[in-house]
Amino acid sequence: MSAKSSTPKTPPQSQAARLQVSRPVRVALVDADESIHLSVRQAFEELAPGWTLDAYSGADEALKRIPLSPPSVVLLDTLVSDSFGIECARRLKLVLPALPIVMHTAKADGHAVLLAFMAGASGCLRKPLAPLETVDAIHKILAGRPALCPEAQEALTQCFRNLGARSQFCGLTEREQEILAQLFRNPSDKDLAESFQISVRTVQAHLASIYSKLQIHSRDEAIQTFLGLGSKTPHPEIKRSHLAIGNQ
Repeated sequence: MSAKSSTPKTPPQSQAARLQVSRPVRVALVDADESIHLSVRQAFEELAPGWTLDAYSGADEALKRIPLSPPSVVLLDTLVSDSFGIECARRLKLVLPALPIVMHTAKADGHAVLLAFMAGASGCLRKPLAPLETVDAIHKILAGRPALCPEAQEALTQCFRNLGARSQFCGLTEREQEILAQLFRNPSDKDLAESFQISVRTVQAHLASIYSKLQIHSRDEAIQTFLGLGSKTPHPEIKRSHLAIGNQ
């Protein structure tokens, strides 16, 4: 009895192949570490052929050149050679509000993740950047989804667990909790009033009540205290970003 012939099976498509996209993608990488530039470039060659990389070793150069020719996505270190990466992200978002930014950090704790999102980032990755994770994160960002490494997801989840526990402990009302949650995006009193369809004076009354219950005196202290980040003294990058927005 002759053996039956069989058609060779096509091997399953690799995850890297599934990640490839047809449209051109240009990524700006801002990092002082040359090994990161090499790693990302190699990841693109292997997993995303056709993608191009604009390399910047410092924030000053990036802030001058990126607005002139905006890339598809920015990969930005939280600490670059000549500036805080968080401040660089905030300034880029002021001139290019729709620009997607993914921060990468050596320590993806609650503080770092919070600062990244307050500055307008859409994602947060942990260094060293894994090739597949980096390319996958860019795909998510281009699809309009957030991109968080597992450490950042856990840190953010813990932040909101702390938020809920403290709100109940401090006796904040539901509306006060809602307003407090919005403080993370640095809105003005007018922005809050429009969001909740209440008057600016009512917003200010809610804020005064929050400050009283938390025994603090500012938005910066509210965020620091509520997320359990230690001292009520504002972290310099939180203070910097809030001063830039102000109560307009």
